[in-house]
Amino acid sequence: MSRLTFLTVIVALVSSMLPRVAPALAQGDTADEQNAATAAYDISVLEAFSSYNAIYDRMHPDAQVFIPREAVVEWYENDFGPKQPQPITVTDVQMVEWVWPVTGKTYPYTAEVAFEQSFGDGTSITDVVRLVQDDAGSWRWFFGRSREFVDTQIARYADVESVAPTAPSSSAQSSAGSSRCELVELYPGYPGYRGYITGLVGPGDHECLSDLEQMDPSFSRETQDLENSLAASRLSISGPMNVWTWENWMAIEAERGLQPTCYSCLLVDASGRGPEPNGAFIDPSDSRLLIGTSLSRFTGDTSTSSRLLQDHFLSSGTDNYFAAQFEASVAKEQGLPADAHLRALASLVANRPHLNSYELLATYRELMQVLYTPGASGKFHNLNLDLLYQVLMGQGGYVPTPSTAHPNDQVFTIFLGFDALAPIMDSASYSAARSQLEVAADTWLIEVGTNPTLSFAAYLRSEGW
Repeated sequence: MSRLTFLTVIVALVSSMLPRVAPALAQGDTADEQNAATAAYDISVLEAFSSYNAIYDRMHPDAQVFIPREAVVEWYENDFGPKQPQPITVTDVQMVEWVWPVTGKTYPYTAEVAFEQSFGDGTSITDVVRLVQDDAGSWRWFFGRSREFVDTQIARYADVESVAPTAPSSSAQSSAGSSRCELVELYPGYPGYRGYITGLVGPGDHECLSDLEQMDPSFSRETQDLENSLAASRLSISGPMNVWTWENWMAIEAERGLQPTCYSCLLVDASGRGPEPNGAFIDPSDSRLLIGTSLSRFTGDTSTSSRLLQDHFLSSGTDNYFAAQFEASVAKEQGLPADAHLRALASLVANRPHLNSYELLATYRELMQVLYTPGASGKFHNLNLDLLYQVLMGQGGYVPTPSTAHPNDQVFTIFLGFDALAPIMDSASYSAARSQLEVAADTWLIEVGTNPTLSFAAYLRSEGW
């Protein structure tokens, strides 16, 4: 596959993941109809971003009281999510009386939201979702249109029996799993978030959801996940939250106007992390771990680059594993980028903002095809230095770096991107420019103390960089 074809595929994939704006309803529609339409649309955005726990949190208490979280989340993960649902287009809202077939309870004031929804395979449906207000006035949805369906999903995915009341109280609260610790990864907006996203320095920070709610009674995981997902969609960050890199989260924090985290500070002081993740399961296939850590900028680690290089030779027709090892060793002798430099170079070559970890892995493999062929290596001359440099300075780093990002992060993304271009540059020119860049960084760090709106990238451009 050519690089152009590859990038076209990636752009098409990202475009397909972007939520469409919920359409405004007719001017005569009531506030309840508008709010119900917005609630239905927001649920579909969570579907598109695979935020299934947040979807469960938006389910009506009458359903939560006997349908376990596991049944709903696992159904989404295994049955509905693989279809790659896209955000809906609301076409109509009617206020009706409705009987939920699962329990037989009647809801005299129900919002019946008609919509159209597309899927990743190009198919689409026209359907309705029914929402009823809870005691706080929020519009909530119901899981299942028959008792048989609900019982089947509980039997498949949950360890409890379905004991559905015939007319549950609308004020009932979910008790499923209340005695267990539901571990969740901490993201921006969560209490106690320190910045340790999975992949920054190993696995991310995790806490029991109940502990987070005790830490901050006003905390709503549902609200924070939705705010993060909507910010990501505005930035064209695709995929679910568990494939977003620390660079993605740096941009999301800025988009939301949150206090910036100094992620590069955590890299510099990796040994001082403190408490390890709270008993979280570490998935070795997590793409955030497979792309390697930015910490290798300081350590020079090439384990990810080496693994990908060997995989490249195996997939390029080299006869066997040992032959691929030999080909890879020959290539490495002529220079192999540290994992952090590969990360930066891939981001620059893709020339599309905000790659998630899965997209980065795909770009890594494409980059290996550009840089190496069996029996040869070091094909950095295939890359356009002027174009990559323009991308670096234009977006303020190897990734688009917000002007409100922590000053250390602004310097880090510029320097890592610049160092990633070193193999393409003349060594003397690189050394001289690197020294000048260090002086510029020192000067800007002093100036930004009195002019906090001046970004490092803007300062460099004003100095002719």
